[in-house]
Amino acid sequence: MKKYYIFFVFIFYVTSYDVSAAIYKGQMIFATHCVECHTGRVSFIESHTKKEWNSLFKNRAKKIIAIHKSINDEEHTEALSYIQSARFLKKYRNLREFLVEYAKDSGKVPACN
Repeated sequence: MKKYYIFFVFIFYVTSYDVSAAIYKGQMIFATHCVECHTGRVSFIESHTKKEWNSLFKNRAKKIIAIHKSINDEEHTEALSYIQSARFLKKYRNLREFLVEYAKDSGKVPACN
């Protein structure tokens, strides 16, 4: 019985740590790559509900990529190149976790730098 208890405590600890790490990484992605264009920060993050953010990031963030592709502006070429990169496709889940965590219907406010 003691082994099961230790196992469940360990699993709980590991899974809760990973979730917070993903949110922190998502905040770093937002601060590094998104703030330049989305200057409203908190108002931008709170512009969608959790369900809406999850919908935008569905299917490997295809809707997010399409939205950024539709903006034909020289000022946004760096953002578009990041959104289309393999690096973004590896890390978009972290950004989604951050945006969902602080969505309009979450009741939380991010501490963006």
